[in-house]
Amino acid sequence: TSSMLRKGLSMADVKHTPGPWEVNYTRFSQVTASNGALVATCEKLDGLTTLQANARLIAAAPDLLEAAKLVIAWYEAENDHKGTDFWQRVAMCRESEDALRAAIAKATGAARATEGSAT
Repeated sequence: TSSMLRKGLSMADVKHTPGPWEVNYTRFSQVTASNGALVATCEKLDGLTTLQANARLIAAAPDLLEAAKLVIAWYEAENDHKGTDFWQRVAMCRESEDALRAAIAKATGAARATEGSAT
């Protein structure tokens, strides 16, 4: 992603099935888009636990991408300070942290991590 940004490509140039993506455990850990499209089917590798963990990670991909975009926006605002004041940048930082924590929780199947959160 950083090499894409250095080359002047935007994240909007990346095309994929829009999220959110969800795990369908009743269909052997299929990952489907909100429009019902099948995004991926996870095969049984090392057992059901691994299969479900793989499906959760795949399903969290759009959330992780959106969180990464928020982090980049905050980083750019912190570097140039143009068009944003201090409190707007603080809000951007908190929003990106919250999005990252939620995406990580979705990817790992853990309860949403709030430890260290500013909100």
